[in-house]
Amino acid sequence: MKKIIFYLISASVMLTNTIIVRAENAERNVNQENINETVTGNESSDTSNEMADFTVPEFEPGMKGELSLKNSMSEKVYDEFSSINNLQIEAGENFTLLLKENGTVWAWGNNKYGQLGNGTTEQSGIPQKISELENIVHIYAGATFAFAINHRGEVFAWGDNRYAQLGDGTTTQRTKPVRITSLTNIKKISAGYYHTVALKNDGTVYFWGSPKVTTNVEIDIKNIKDISSGKTHIVILSEDGEIYTWGENSKGQLGNGTFGDTVDSPQKIKLSANITKIESGSEHCVALDDSGHIYAWGSNLYGQL
Repeated sequence: MKKIIFYLISASVMLTNTIIVRAENAERNVNQENINETVTGNESSDTSNEMADFTVPEFEPGMKGELSLKNSMSEKVYDEFSSINNLQIEAGENFTLLLKENGTVWAWGNNKYGQLGNGTTEQSGIPQKISELENIVHIYAGATFAFAINHRGEVFAWGDNRYAQLGDGTTTQRTKPVRITSLTNIKKISAGYYHTVALKNDGTVYFWGSPKVTTNVEIDIKNIKDISSGKTHIVILSEDGEIYTWGENSKGQLGNGTFGDTVDSPQKIKLSANITKIESGSEHCVALDDSGHIYAWGSNLYGQL
């Protein structure tokens, strides 16, 4: 039986059968401060390799429900998901989304902005089905908002919308999924803290959200094959292996040789290589070329480059 293991920080993954969530340093209090320490690489006095099981759906007082802490090596399977294959899981800021093989979406954790999609703002320590979503094939989590794409390439969004990051033309918080009718044939979505970028099947790209874009805008560059969002910047990759970036540049994350100036539209990065893969961290980017060489730029405060 295959299992999914979480080490405090979650990413989008495909999994099968059993959901099990684990974290190192069982003796530490599991709170946002500790999670931030893990993300930023701050030192901790606890260097133990002791493991603790986190299991869905139980959670301890003081947590927001995104993980469940048990100081033992015993495993508890949440039967609702134990026999389901090919699941996709996404983690936002203190909430989690799960896509089942039957096309339904489940959510749990913090719900301050309606990011659980259940029509309320009450947090939940157990997975709750989002009843409005069916035939979903992909899910994506931003910081405090989320998206789903169905089998027809239609986009649904919910949660925090203070910066128009949902793309529905408003800044209205949505506690239930709403269809973004202006987006069709969408292949992939990548969400940052307050913005979103989407890739269509035909290689065109749209973006919206903080700081200036309240509705989705198509960029001029065509034949894009991949997209990735950082905290406040965007990086895209063309079929020709060329990289374009825009957004905040306080840490050099745009890779244009400068610091500080925010860029409002995509600018090409000068690299003498054929890039095949891109990814964004919070304030840095990495790229892989067709020879297996890795390129990195942006913040290096914790040695991430």
